[in-house]
Amino acid sequence: METAVTWIYFVGVAAFLFWIWGLLSGPSATQMEIAPDDLSGAWPLTVDEVQAYCPGGVMAAVEVNGKRYGINGPASTYGEQHGWPPIEDIWKQGDLVPRVSISELISVVRDRCVDA
Repeated sequence: METAVTWIYFVGVAAFLFWIWGLLSGPSATQMEIAPDDLSGAWPLTVDEVQAYCPGGVMAAVEVNGKRYGINGPASTYGEQHGWPPIEDIWKQGDLVPRVSISELISVVRDRCVDA
């Protein structure tokens, strides 16, 4: 009986440590990359790919060459307060509208985001 309890304890601790390791390691950079093929509509940015970044849970941002850009309201406000460049720096101009829609990119980022 004592051996069974020890084994259950060991399995429980191992499962807990594996779970913690998964939380700390997060998805790899490859899993967070977003490129034009990931969107069904027009790619809204002037760069070829971005990294998804979601600080604080409600913010959606992208990272390009070490710079972070807020792509939704909360992230844009946060970025302004923390010295991030404005998304307009890499946001494509539209033909008939001022800017190409960024809403699908926001949805994809939120789906792939990690807290960092």
